[in-house]
Amino acid sequence: MSQLHANQLRNAGGVVLFSPMPPLANGIADYTAELLPALARQIPVVVVVDDRAPAPAVPPGCTLLRLQDYLADEARLERLPHLYQLGNNPDHVYMLPVLLRHPGVVVLHDVSLHHLVDQATLRWGDEAAYADWLELEYGHAGRTLARQFSERRWRPRSMFYELPMTREILTRARAVITHSLYAATRAQAQALETPVRMVRHHLAPSALAARRRLDRGTCRSLLGVPQDATLLVSLGFVTRAKQIETVLRDLARRVPDRPDLRYVIAGQDEPEHFDVRALVASLGLQDVVHITGYVDEDSFYRWIAASDIVVNLRYPSGGETSGTLIRALGMGACVVVNDLGPFAEYPDGVCAKVPMDDPAQHERCYAAVLDRLIDAPPERQRLAQAAANHMAATHALERSVSAYIETLARYRERPVPAQSRSTVLQRLPAAVLNRRIGQLPRPLARTLPWWLASGEMPAFDTKDDSDARLLCVGMATELIDHVAMLYGYPSERIDVVAQAHLGDALPLALRRRTLSAAIVRLENVDCASDLRRLLTELNGLMRLDGRLLLVLEPADERSLAPDAVRALRARLERQGFRCRDVSSGRHEVLPAIDAHAVESLHRMPRSGWLFVAEKVSEFMPAGEPAGWPA
Repeated sequence: MSQLHANQLRNAGGVVLFSPMPPLANGIADYTAELLPALARQIPVVVVVDDRAPAPAVPPGCTLLRLQDYLADEARLERLPHLYQLGNNPDHVYMLPVLLRHPGVVVLHDVSLHHLVDQATLRWGDEAAYADWLELEYGHAGRTLARQFSERRWRPRSMFYELPMTREILTRARAVITHSLYAATRAQAQALETPVRMVRHHLAPSALAARRRLDRGTCRSLLGVPQDATLLVSLGFVTRAKQIETVLRDLARRVPDRPDLRYVIAGQDEPEHFDVRALVASLGLQDVVHITGYVDEDSFYRWIAASDIVVNLRYPSGGETSGTLIRALGMGACVVVNDLGPFAEYPDGVCAKVPMDDPAQHERCYAAVLDRLIDAPPERQRLAQAAANHMAATHALERSVSAYIETLARYRERPVPAQSRSTVLQRLPAAVLNRRIGQLPRPLARTLPWWLASGEMPAFDTKDDSDARLLCVGMATELIDHVAMLYGYPSERIDVVAQAHLGDALPLALRRRTLSAAIVRLENVDCASDLRRLLTELNGLMRLDGRLLLVLEPADERSLAPDAVRALRARLERQGFRCRDVSSGRHEVLPAIDAHAVESLHRMPRSGWLFVAEKVSEFMPAGEPAGWPA
């Protein structure tokens, strides 16, 4: 079956792969470099890197392009299946516009991409773009958070974990690949219609080779570690989330009774974010702790081979799969992890797990795990051997490549919802609208409602959007004729629901994000829950930035008091719409219409309310806050 899928992709012309590549110091770059030779042996690969990235080396079977080269040949390349290696750091910003424009398979290395969005917007001082993205993902609540950040610089760190900013990216994907069941579950919750497949992070061939050629004693001699020392090692960039402080505090407690203890932090520290050297000094551990700075691959493997215990803690966790952990386990190291997220998915006999039932007790739980391991070489050896066996059996590179090829072939033509923004929201110039109103047949002109003469309806323009569709709900046939004549919508582009029954589903066989505009005419809004259902359905059918005209023409004008108007406006905003304007009666549209030139305006019905809204988000609150007005 894998060969069949590979043949399909070869016949399609291969695949376009967006990813950072070495020599960038980026774990995903290393991951891609390890995957690429095996992938390119089966299908042609076009590798696209950022214009500013250092020039990488690519294996046979690959073509290397800068982003500018891809854009110059986009019309041809966009027909090929696309693969995006996406992570939560600035090295991936360059691929975002292409990812949203040309759907493909997205490999989600981090379940939260909030920092990536930061790098695409706030890094360049574009607070408006950041606010728009928050609103796109989380509706009115997101806009409120953006306003708080803009006005008060209030943004708790928890936002980076609780607000992943992935919904639109995953919605536009043909399929998503994750490296853990935890990440797959989180991704599926953000995009229910998108296929999500879990493909284990492969074990690097270099890790297998290092396990065969390196031995503990030789590595200790090369690194200057005493043979009789008990060596703890942490790997990779030094961040607060890796719980280095927990390890150091525990070490300070043990050192007086265990002078043989040594702790090496093998990775680049960033004192502007977490000053680990100052912490080491404050605990009096300068003679016990060694911080290497950035290490090359050979030194990285030597430190693993020299270790007694590799400490790979993460809290809070962004749901990422740790490449350093994969390599350490594959080399047969005794590893300590937090029993949390993707780390919890490893069998208990493969690594030692620190319970996370109560994060406040994390230091105590970590100490208990160390107590069990630090004087038990046989237990450490048992865990190390089980880790090596497990990784060789379940994380083989060939398994990953086969899963990639199958996913790319199976979903390369899966339809996805339309791209974010609609292109038909151009208002008719007042002079054009006046002329068209004046050209209406007299019977139609005499029944023209004021809200159709407001000019708020976006005009249809075949040149701009050949897929534009309009939905009319609860409108008489003659009103639909008004819309067609004034705003240029062909009859085949207008979907009609004769009567708005709020409690019933819309009887439409339309795909998600296919409506560019909608007019809904109601006589009452007595049932808030039913109106919520109608707006929820409309939200799913409408494209982002699609225009909604909600017309209320109650039999009794007193039935829509100011409080009810405010509540309805709030309802629209909670259902993913931004209410741009609320008008009451024809006197409020007179500035846009030449009343003297348009005789029929004087005979237009005066009563009613017009809510003009635009769809800005597909975020729907799970429930209603206490006291929410009906």
